Parts: sequence; structure tokens; C-alpha cells
Amino acid sequence: MERSDQPSVSDLARVMRSELRTRRSSRSPVYVWMSDHFDELSEFLTKQRPSWDAIAGALVDLGLTDRSGQKLTAANARRTWWAVRRDVAAIRGPSSAGLSLVRETRREGQDQQQQPPTTDELLARAAAKFGRKT
Repeated sequence: MERSDQPSVSDLARVMRSELRTRRSSRSPVYVWMSDHFDELSEFLTKQRPSWDAIAGALVDLGLTDRSGQKLTAANARRTWWAVRRDVAAIRGPSSAGLSLVRETRREGQDQQQQPPTTDELLARAAAKFGRKT
């Protein structure tokens, strides 16, 4: 039995939606766009290797900017996508954001994507190391 002096679930949901809108407004327009279109964008980016220069150009053509209102670069478009993926993974779980298959590494201050080597690549490396043909 619900007491009338306690907040209802709909009251809680209304407050949470308001908080989410407030937090989202502190995000860049491109972050919000990528979050809103996450599933579609994720599917597109897994079907082909992304050209971040082309993606940044297309996002600029849509009128999207970085957090400070500046024109997007390939580097900040890629970093924003990784942030969106990280945040989606925190909500939905790692496999839904594709984070279980690809890991992010940082070398010399640059973001890079690395996929685990395939079995054929591992065999080729081993053969090369031991001077054998596969």
C-alpha cells in the first residue's frame, strides 16, 4: 500500500528524466547526437573500418560541434565515440557497446583501436619467427 506522503515511481522517473536532460546539456552536441543514434552508428561502424576524417566532415555538415562550439576534428570525433561507447557500456553492459571485442590503447598520446590478432595472423607470426612457411 502506497502512502500519499511518499513520492511515487512516476515522481522519481520525472526527476530522473530532468537530471538526465541537465547532464546531457553539459555534453557536446556531437556526444548527444552519437548517443541518440548509438545503435545505428555502431552497426555502421562495425560493418566497415571508419575513416574518422570523413566521419568528422559529415558531422560538421550536420552542424555538430565539439563541446566548445568548435569545428570537429577526426581525433575529437573518435574520442567522443569512445566516450559514448564507454557510457553506453556502463548502462547496457560491455558487449552491447562492442567493448568486449575491441580494446582501446594509448600510445604516444594518441588513441588507437586494436583488435586481437586472428588465428591466421598468429600462425603467420609464429611461422615467420621460426622460418617456416604456412
